Amino acid sequence: MPSETVEEFVEKWEGIIDDIKNNPYGLDRGDAEDIELEFRLKSTMLLVTQFRNERARYYPKINLLESELKAALALATSKYKLKHRGILARIFGGAIDTLKTLRRST
Repeated sequence: MPSETVEEFVEKWEGIIDDIKNNPYGLDRGDAEDIELEFRLKSTMLLVTQFRNERARYYPKINLLESELKAALALATSKYKLKHRGILARIFGGAIDTLKTLRRST
């Protein structure tokens, strides 16, 4: 028997996804992969323990939740890369952004 219901699972992971989205520092790729792997493991175990008619009813919910998780993890890894890029990338990235801003203003 599963230790949690589908509704509890969805509620818990919606909270985790919100935390990932609101994290200003982002996540490195390894942490993001660990979170995604944990989600897949737990969602698969939850769906396996459901009866066939219940599984068909809950699969779209869990599939949508997985899509939201992937989007949040992609955003978090991008934030992490931006915050931890090298000094030369920061200098050149800043210079390029300044040039783009100047070009738009003229």
